[in-house]
Amino acid sequence: MRMIAIVNYKGGVGKMTTAVNLAATCAARALRTLLVDLNPHVPATESFGVYERVVSERRALVELLYGGAPVEEVA
Repeated sequence: MRMIAIVNYKGGVGKMTTAVNLAATCAARALRTLLVDLNPHVPATESFGVYERVVSERRALVELLYGGAPVEEVA
């Protein structure tokens, strides 16, 4: 398993764009891929068009951190 973190303190440098494109490329190559969106504004989640589904199914990160949801359900 390989873990990649894209981090930079400064905003507007392309972290989310890089992460989303990297995740999409890995998934397109049939690699098991998990993109975790820790940004409170959820730009990565919105870029995949799944924000409404995540919220309605209560599978957001907040459910994992504060709601006691199992990791398997949130992932």
